[in-house]
This record gives sequence, structure tokens and C-alpha cells, in this order.
Amino acid sequence: LYTLLGTVSKILKNPIYNDPVYKSLQKLFKFNSPINLNRENKIRFKIRNLAKKRFILGYPPRKKADNSIGDAINWECILNCAETSGKHIILVSRDSAFGCHYEGDSFLNDWLKQEFKQRISQKHKIILTDKLSHAFQLVKIPVTQEMIEEEEKIIDGLIPNYPIENFYKTLKDLQKNIKLNEFLKTIQRQGRNLDYDENED
Repeated sequence: LYTLLGTVSKILKNPIYNDPVYKSLQKLFKFNSPINLNRENKIRFKIRNLAKKRFILGYPPRKKADNSIGDAINWECILNCAETSGKHIILVSRDSAFGCHYEGDSFLNDWLKQEFKQRISQKHKIILTDKLSHAFQLVKIPVTQEMIEEEEKIIDGLIPNYPIENFYKTLKDLQKNIKLNEFLKTIQRQGRNLDYDENED
């Protein structure tokens, strides 16, 4: 227990050096890409305005009694990425604002699916999944059975009792398998986006 409390304390006091999740995400957030909606990307103003409009009109995605435009910003950003890249989209989310998950399958909100086809293309695909491992498999990133099982445990709601050492072991395995730096370089080489096999189910 003492070791665990010490680890948590270090993470909270200085996540830049002590939190592997924070460090990995920062690499993604700071990655130089035209689809990264950071403060240097001027398209953020257009996306914010579109998000405000859809929120005022009551369009999805939004939750009941929602008072922020976060989901709307995410959706407008997704549409912008699809339009500018010309690629298919894989949306990883367990947020009910974007769709529902039933008997192992994920279904994008009907309104959003129709809007995607109308604003982007009838030919382009958008896939909703609640599993990051499934998204990795679609873009041909190796995923071990252990990683799939650990993700299933988290999705099943076991995270409150999830051993912290297992969490960090899973994270290290993930970093080892996808080699984050190489992964980001691959995205850059392939037009700063990833595609998947259109013949995949």
C-alpha cells in the first residue's frame, strides 16, 4: 500500500515525468499533423462555430441535459478530418451520445450516420467501436490476446478494483507492441492518417 501511495503521489505531483499515460497522450496531442486540433490550427475557429450552431439547433451528438458543446466539437472535427483526408473514419467511443452498443456490436447514431454520408460521401465509411483493440486491428496494428482481454476487463467495469500493477503492465505492453514513436512516423508517412481494408467486415 505504501508503494502504491508513493507512486500515486509522484504521478499527481509531476505527471510529465512519472505518469506513462500522460506522457504517451502528450506525444499524440503534440504530434505535428493538420488533423490535430491544437492552438496553432486555425480551423479550430470554424469547427467551434459549427459546433455552436448544431448545439443551438439541438442536433446530436449530445447528452440529455447537456450544457456544453464538447461532443459537437468532436463530431465537427471528425467530419473535417474525413473531408480533408479523404479517408474512412474509425470512431472509438463508449459515449452514448454517438451511438449504442448491443450484444458486442456498435451502432452509430442514425442521424450522425446520415449526416456523414450527406456531408462527406456515400462511398466513405464511418465505423463506431467501443474497443481500441478493434480499431487497431482494422488498421493492421498488432494486438495481443492479452491486451484484448485486459481491455475487456476495463470495459466490463472492473476498473475500480483493477490492480494498478496490471494496468501499467498493460500500458507497457501496448507501448511495446505499437511502438508509439514509430506509429506516429507511420501516420506522417502515409499522409498523416491511416486507412483500413475496405473488404474488412
